[in-house]
Formats: sequence, C-alpha cells, structure tokens
Amino acid sequence: MEVSERTVTLRVGGMSCVNCQKRIEEKLRATAGVLEARVSYGRGEARVRFDTGRAGLEDVKAAVESLDYTVLPDVPGGGGKSAGEVAGTLIIIASLYMLLRALGLNALGAAFPLAGAGMNYGMILVIGLVTSLHCAAMCGGFNLSQCLGGGGEGGEVSPLAPE
Repeated sequence: MEVSERTVTLRVGGMSCVNCQKRIEEKLRATAGVLEARVSYGRGEARVRFDTGRAGLEDVKAAVESLDYTVLPDVPGGGGKSAGEVAGTLIIIASLYMLLRALGLNALGAAFPLAGAGMNYGMILVIGLVTSLHCAAMCGGFNLSQCLGGGGEGGEVSPLAPE
C-alpha cells in the first residue's frame, strides 16, 4: 500500500507561550495519520506532515481546535508589513518629532518636578505611582519574554524547517 503524504502549514491563533506550542505538538503527534508535527509559538504556525489515506486536513484542524486554539485563514503575502508601510510609519514619526521640536514642546518633561528633600509624602506617592507604569511596561515585557525560551535544544524556540 502506497503512502500519500501532504505537508501543510497552519496559522494558529491563541498561543500565548511555549507550553501552548508543546501542547499542540503533542496533540498533533497523537492524532492518527500524522507523521510529523512542528509548532512554533514565535511564528504562530504549525507545520504538519500527514498520511492522506489515514487523515485529512480537517482532522488536523480539528485536533488543534479541540484544544481551544483557532486555525486562522491564510493571509496573502504572509500578512507582514511591506517596506513601504514601514518607511511611511518612520516618516510620520520623524515628522511628528520635528513638529514638536519646532513648537518647543520637546522639553515638556522638564516641566514636572523631580523628587527631592523636603517633598511631602503625597507627592512622593504620586511620583511612585507614575513611575510604576514605566516599570510595569518595561519589566513586565522582559518577564513575559522569558516564556519564549525552552522550546528547543539549548533553550531556544524551535524554528520550523523550510518547506
């Protein structure tokens, strides 16, 4: 009996960490007819090679969706930003910076008081609350990024092999 294989790359929505990646890989590998499954959390993709005589594309999608993830439709052109869109965004940012500078609003941050000796507790509390937003945004992002490691050898996220 001849085995007819098919390899598909699915866009998977709802993955939030490497554990999601591992969970989907395990489910796909346990699905009848699936010969190989590699999932990349970083790319939001699952590459699946399966025997078309034992499983179909709908079986593969159903396995992913049974874990409460979604199989997203393909986006023509990969869904990424074109060089023109990136250049346009950079031009807008640079124009806004030059406009603020020309209006003299680039030193707006210097108008706020600095914490110093003799300041009352209320003002220190306000400064602490405002600066905690910076900490939550920056340090929170660093902490969240730590869940990206551990997917492959040497603690790296396992990349998908090219088609």
